[in-house]
Amino acid sequence: MKPHTPQERFLTAVLWLLSRERRGFQADMLRDAGINSGYFAKIKKGDVPISEEKAEAVAKYLGYHHEQILALGRWILDGNDPQAWPGCVKESDDYSRDIGPMARQILNSEGSDALLLAQIISYLLDESCSKKRISEEIDALRERLNKIENRQQ
Repeated sequence: MKPHTPQERFLTAVLWLLSRERRGFQADMLRDAGINSGYFAKIKKGDVPISEEKAEAVAKYLGYHHEQILALGRWILDGNDPQAWPGCVKESDDYSRDIGPMARQILNSEGSDALLLAQIISYLLDESCSKKRISEEIDALRERLNKIENRQQ
């Protein structure tokens, strides 16, 4: 089996991500990335390659780094469920910066709250690709951490 090209990996991931978005999202993304729809159709057919600059702009609009898009594409092309992709937390989300410090704080705390919160973080990192769901879980996590901190004072 020949390895998939970066173009194939990129398109596979982008098309899957676009399939999950609202109507009109693709047009907004293309406009923001400076790609006209006719040119994008040629890219999708494989008639023309997407430039590195345009690929970066598309990835950024989708909330990922270009390398993450390529990794997702490889994951899908290798026959894996895209929703199970371990890199689903977007780098552009503030949540990815919040999880590390919260995890350290939880691991340093004691009791059942620490176990529950660690399980929530594990769930977020392993299962969730929904920005809204991550936001709700992070908010709940922050609230639980505040309660733990208030009890310790």
